[in-house]
Amino acid sequence: MEYREKRKAERLPVDLILGVSELFKQDNEVIKNVNAPIEVLDISRRGIGFHSESDLPLDFYFNARIQVTDDLHSAFYCVVKIVRKSKADEKTFSYGCEFVGFPPVLNYIFDDFEAKIAEKMGK
Repeated sequence: MEYREKRKAERLPVDLILGVSELFKQDNEVIKNVNAPIEVLDISRRGIGFHSESDLPLDFYFNARIQVTDDLHSAFYCVVKIVRKSKADEKTFSYGCEFVGFPPVLNYIFDDFEAKIAEKMGK
């Protein structure tokens, strides 16, 4: 039986280190001074997957600046919602997040990034 990806957007490997300093919910609940470094493992048009040693709560949001290539024009600012959490190992959590209100006008960033990944893989 052939495996088929069920995701709405293909995950692409990425090497990013971000920091979460503040988490918030829509009901104005805010957690300040989080200071959680995160290692982004993959990214898609819908969101990011990352690891962190910090135990972050589900259904909270954070602001992120994401730059997927060396091109400064590939950076964008977004709001990310934590939608999945699991234990990766003894001291690390694995998270899945979705972009909230990601404007389709920025899809060109992913088009360029996908092309660069395909070029590196010889596709």
